[in-house]
Amino acid sequence: MGIRNGINTSVWDPSTDVNIVKPFDAKNLGGKLICRSDLLEVVGWQDTGAPIVGVVSRLVEQKGIEMILDCVRYADTMPFRLIILGSGERQISDHARDLSVSAPDTVFFRDGFDDVLAHKIFAGADLLAMPSVFEPCGLSQMQAMEYGTIPIVNAVGGLRDTVIDADFDPSSGTGFVSESVDTAGFLDALHRAARAWNKLDRRRVIQRNGMSTDWSWQNPALRHIEVYEGIIGIT
Repeated sequence: MGIRNGINTSVWDPSTDVNIVKPFDAKNLGGKLICRSDLLEVVGWQDTGAPIVGVVSRLVEQKGIEMILDCVRYADTMPFRLIILGSGERQISDHARDLSVSAPDTVFFRDGFDDVLAHKIFAGADLLAMPSVFEPCGLSQMQAMEYGTIPIVNAVGGLRDTVIDADFDPSSGTGFVSESVDTAGFLDALHRAARAWNKLDRRRVIQRNGMSTDWSWQNPALRHIEVYEGIIGIT
């Protein structure tokens, strides 16, 4: 395992975030429900009770966005709704846009980057999809866990290192991990996540596990110092 990244917890902290409508923390998640309602209002949706899956990402091949877009065909039977914020390769953005036009009550797409909307997605979404094909570490999964949004990831690089599958480790789980980097595997992980989200007690355990983890730069910075001192021979 390498040294993971950290997130800027002075910017990404649901208890102090000025971009969200209601602050919250691991001890009181009531504010997250208010942020969820606010996110629905921002994208123009009524609440159907289906889990909201957020994507905040560059739309490039590395990020595996086509996998979650391919899952949309199952959105009515699973069910789930998808909010995507990002920009990148035209083929991927066109696919996302086409889905948002053909299924406007299921898919919302904002092309480009909007910092305020990004914060609202992390705070208000129920699940975060991050189907990267490769990922040295990644930040979005940690930002999501900081906000009590349950990540769904592929078992690659830093995603494997930072997300504990809640089906394989119910007491410590922080998200759901697809062992196969393909649409079928990611769909299965998404299904498992949606099923867990619908059970409030289980959802709360997973959320609080992620929110109680220190995702700041403090420990990674110490690890970098240790490695550097070892290289130059400081004992």
